[in-house]
Amino acid sequence: MDYVIANYFKQPNYWKIDGKPYFSIYEIGTFINGFGTLEKAVAAIRLFDTKTKAAGFPGLHLNVMAWGFNEWAFSNFPWEKSLKDPDKIFKALNAASVTSYAYVHHYSPPRDQFPTMKYADALATNEKAWNEFTTKFSPAPYFPNVSMGWDPSPRCLQSDKFEFRSYPWMHVFTDNTPQAFKEGLLKAKNYADKSNSKHKIITINAWNEWTEGSYLLPDTKNGTKYIEAVKEVFGGS
Repeated sequence: MDYVIANYFKQPNYWKIDGKPYFSIYEIGTFINGFGTLEKAVAAIRLFDTKTKAAGFPGLHLNVMAWGFNEWAFSNFPWEKSLKDPDKIFKALNAASVTSYAYVHHYSPPRDQFPTMKYADALATNEKAWNEFTTKFSPAPYFPNVSMGWDPSPRCLQSDKFEFRSYPWMHVFTDNTPQAFKEGLLKAKNYADKSNSKHKIITINAWNEWTEGSYLLPDTKNGTKYIEAVKEVFGGS
């Protein structure tokens, strides 16, 4: 905590919401298990908040991933488990916001479609999840995620047979064109604009996740079109 506050939170360009440094926990189940009990994990978060205030900030903006808190999650990630009594856990953590990391956390394509899945189907399923999360995590706002793609096959043993297993032997997105990605951005913007959240925020997966096939950086096939899609929807230079 002390290292993060001194070396990250105090950087002038560190992201803050209402002056509070944004700190996200990806696998909240792993975090809790590491402390042994929910009570100890909650105590650690409270200590982090106290230290953050002592450093001159109004507090800590704790963000947690929606993984494990809902039936939209699926089990191709063997190390990520659904949480017991998720409502109790979420209330105890008193998170300031909730978000998601990737479409695949809330979309499980049929096994018989392997090795591919359609981008549009994943987007439609995630949009339904966003609407559920609006009330499930209230009053904490939910910040929707838009994924550019998904292809973890580079992480597989390349000499092995590519067949359905657990991560990274998974379905791969097809039809995730810049135009399809732009449609996802427009839907997320529409969700954020209609939400009651003070802050209109979305997350994008990802800037440079090359080994999971999700990136905005230019490539030899589409050039800068994914970055251009972000500009077309949200403006800016």
